[in-house]
Parts: sequence; structure tokens; C-alpha cells
Amino acid sequence: MLFPNEETVNFEDQKANRYDARGLINDHLMFNVEMQRSGNRTLQGIRIAFYASRLFSSQPIRGVDFSKLKPIWVLMIADFPFFDDPDQYFEDYSFVGSRNAKSLTEYIQLSVVEVDRAERLAKKPTEQLTASERWVVILKYAGDPSKRAWIRKIIELDEGCQKAVERMEAIPREMVEFMRQTDEMAHEMELMEQYFNGERKGFQQGILINKVHLIRKKAAKGKTAEAIAEALEEEITFIEKILKIIQAHPNFSDSQIAKQLTKNKRSKKKDNAVRLIYP
Repeated sequence: MLFPNEETVNFEDQKANRYDARGLINDHLMFNVEMQRSGNRTLQGIRIAFYASRLFSSQPIRGVDFSKLKPIWVLMIADFPFFDDPDQYFEDYSFVGSRNAKSLTEYIQLSVVEVDRAERLAKKPTEQLTASERWVVILKYAGDPSKRAWIRKIIELDEGCQKAVERMEAIPREMVEFMRQTDEMAHEMELMEQYFNGERKGFQQGILINKVHLIRKKAAKGKTAEAIAEALEEEITFIEKILKIIQAHPNFSDSQIAKQLTKNKRSKKKDNAVRLIYP
């Protein structure tokens, strides 16, 4: 059961964090699904921890025993590199002891599914994909016509994935376009928020990571450096530098490539000082 959306927020007068989708499973488990197209692990870890605490503390407790509170689950679908290991796609987090790893409570669980590198799973026979790996592919490529044969093989093996794809295909095209535009607006607002919070360095790095991501995708489709530079309106020397790093380090994530690019830039300075100059 999905909960109704929250009240409309006037962003000129107030700041608010909005759930992407929240609801109740079997009248027992409260859940929130967050979907992110960009970011980094540290900030997004804080983000989902905040949503978890918000969802948990929003329950009425006056005159109610704490054992009556509903457990909560926050799932983040990350379409950007979240894990350092390129072959890791998911992880669950909970409160456990540092010495004996004993659970303090099972009432709060955070989960992350990374779909950005789902293409790597194509190397694995479809019938050998785990249940979680099948969902990674579905979440990333269910609407991609070029992956239709792959999706078809998966839904033949997994009834849950089949139901999900059927629901996705039933969404009207106008709604899909509306969601895409809303997603882009949310992405732009997040970048603006980082900027106005004084996180200029993180903002610039985020833009660089996003550019690396786009360049990698276009290169994978066989685009030349000249074509990529023209499409992204960037200097060809900049594109060629990134392509060289990708070629030299094929297992690097977009974030690692951006760091390598920044490192190379700094190494050309005459001294070891790092200077940040803002206009």
C-alpha cells in the first residue's frame, strides 16, 4: 500500500525533503524507496539514514508501547557508482555491535542497490544470475529496447521480475515523460543545493563525475573523441584525456577517473600546494 504524497512545498519559503515512494507492506513494514541518478556514497549514506530516522520517528508513540512501532526499511536505487568493488551491486545495513556483530534491533534496515554498472552482468549467463542481480538488470534496463532479449530471458526465470516489467510497461507514456522531467528538475535542484551550502568543491567534482559518466557511455557506443566533444560542447583535449584514463584503467569507476584527472592536473603544478580559486 502506497501512502499519499506529501503536501506541496513552496521552495521559495521553505526547505523540505520529499520521499520518492513510501508505503506499508502487509500492514507491518513501513518502507521508503529513494532513487538517485548522481551523488557520492558519503552524502547519500547520510541521506538515506536521515530518511530512515524520519520515517521511524514519524510514527505516533503517545500512549503506545515502543514494541508497537512498525519496523522500517529504506531502499536506495543508485544509478551512479556507489560501491568501490565494480562487481558489487547491493548491500544491507543495520545496527550491529562492533565486537560481536550482534544486532541491536531489527526495526531499522537500510539497503542500497547500485544499477549503474549493470552492463557488467551481461558477461554472466542469465540462468546463473542471483535474484538480486536479476533485479539490478530489471531496474536499469526494463525500458531499454536494445536490452529486450536479455529482459525477456530474465522474466522467464523470475515471476517477480515479470510482474515488475508488466507494471512498468503499463505506465502511460505521458507519465514516463513527466517522471523524467521531474527527475531532471530534482537533479538540478540537488546540485544547486550543494552550491548554495558552500560545497563548491563537491559540486565541481560532481559535475566532473557526471561528464566522465556521459563520455564513457558515448565511447562505449563507438563514438569518436571528436563526436563526443561536439555533442557535449567540450574541448577535444579534455575528452581525449578522459578516454586515455578509461583505456588505461578499464575497471575504474567514474569517481576514480575524475579523481585521477584531478590528480594529473595538480601534479603539473610547480609545487605541491593545492590552490582553490573561486570567481
